[in-house]
Amino acid sequence: MNDNELEKMVLETYRMTKENREMLKRIDGRQQTAQTMKVLRWVIGIIVLVALYFVLRPYFGTIQAEIRSIQSTAATVQSLLPGKTQ
Repeated sequence: MNDNELEKMVLETYRMTKENREMLKRIDGRQQTAQTMKVLRWVIGIIVLVALYFVLRPYFGTIQAEIRSIQSTAATVQSLLPGKTQ
């Protein structure tokens, strides 16, 4: 192997190394973007759930009151039936 061939091999290796480094940088950038989007999706989901809770919170009290009313009505009806004891 003469010096000219060795120099070509070294230059080719350098070029391939540089190209490989650029590809790895792009891959790393895409991975970071994907990770950021994943975290952002979770944050948005949590914010939506919390907002939904606060929007629906007034209705929870109303629903609980209605359930209690139905339970007391059912207990009253049951107590009026003959032969039924509590």
